[in-house]
Amino acid sequence: MDQKVVLLVITNLNFGGAQRVFYNLSVELSKKYKVVECVFNFDAGHAFKTGNEVISLDVKAGKGFFGKIYNFYLRCKRLREIKKTVKADICISHLEGADYVNILSRENEKVICCIHGSKLHDENIEGPIGWIRRVILIPLLYKKADVLITVSRGVLEELIGHFHLDEKKVQWIPNFFYPDVIKAKAAEPVPEQWLQIFNDPRPRFITVGRLTRQKNQEAFVRLAAEYVKSVKSKWVIVGEGERFDELYSLAKEQKLRVYSFKEPTDDIQDFDIYFLGFYDNPYALVSRSDWFMLTSSWEGFPMVIGEAMACGTPVISTDCHTGPREFLSDGNEPVNSHTAFEAKEFGILMPLMDTTTMAIRLDDWTKKLVLFTQNSELREQYSTIGYDRVKRFSAEPTMTQWYSMLDSLK
Repeated sequence: MDQKVVLLVITNLNFGGAQRVFYNLSVELSKKYKVVECVFNFDAGHAFKTGNEVISLDVKAGKGFFGKIYNFYLRCKRLREIKKTVKADICISHLEGADYVNILSRENEKVICCIHGSKLHDENIEGPIGWIRRVILIPLLYKKADVLITVSRGVLEELIGHFHLDEKKVQWIPNFFYPDVIKAKAAEPVPEQWLQIFNDPRPRFITVGRLTRQKNQEAFVRLAAEYVKSVKSKWVIVGEGERFDELYSLAKEQKLRVYSFKEPTDDIQDFDIYFLGFYDNPYALVSRSDWFMLTSSWEGFPMVIGEAMACGTPVISTDCHTGPREFLSDGNEPVNSHTAFEAKEFGILMPLMDTTTMAIRLDDWTKKLVLFTQNSELREQYSTIGYDRVKRFSAEPTMTQWYSMLDSLK
């Protein structure tokens, strides 16, 4: 019997969480199916290469309202042609733009959409276009898919409870990790100059991710500024993005001693906060830190939490409406985003930190953060159990769910 052909579609293949999930899924599915990858274009690069065939639609987003509409039509047209050419039996899309094109280019294949984040709490879904997405596109288009895969229970509950999508079509299959691979990469050496940071005996906090509105590194900077007043410490930001200048200026305004990869210097020991830019093996930096911190305003299933735990680094995360609590707690608890810090089974949850609440409660939150992070027994406990927690989300059990779902499609 011929192998089924699975076409995987995504908007771009840059260094992002959804792109990493796309890569992992492509690698695993190719063990059983013929996998072909498809991307809108390569303008953002090609960060994750699996060795599977990759086809580009070679269509940009378009300029202006009518240009965007026309190019969207072109994407649907070209993806339909590709589906015919590769004889796709199943088409799996990642990220909302790719989902719409996948659904509207449907031929006879089964259509699956992977929902990576909250649609209800995503602050980028705003204004008139956001209203159209939430009220019209998401409920009307997603119901035409055969299966909707969500990366967290919270996103599943949103789709069913808020968007009224058919609960028979919505399934929760979490993202997965390769813990042993992460552990091995975490042990690799780092640039010698950076050892001045990571060999320092003072507490070391790190966050990794694109500098964007969603990741809310402003909270990380403000916490750093308050924390160093009482505990001398090192705060490290790994990643680049459109908010670099804003965050760098904020750190300066907060009277922090700031190091930037854009202004390198040989002696980097005597700084409070470090903007290290992009680094292709962040695991080696995370493993050398005392705490990993995620300050996101919203998430789906944040891969960086699991990756930090696989590195043996304890995690502190904002209590986003979907994702972190599911990972750091063993119970199916409701999100409680405006409470004080909570020490859960596998890590620490902290309140969502928007501009208003930060201004009012920053001092109180910093005192609680100092209290938790100076508890060496708690830190050691989280460091020890983190790896075993991540193994629950390894490839084998997760792919068993994927294969069961795919084999059930008629």
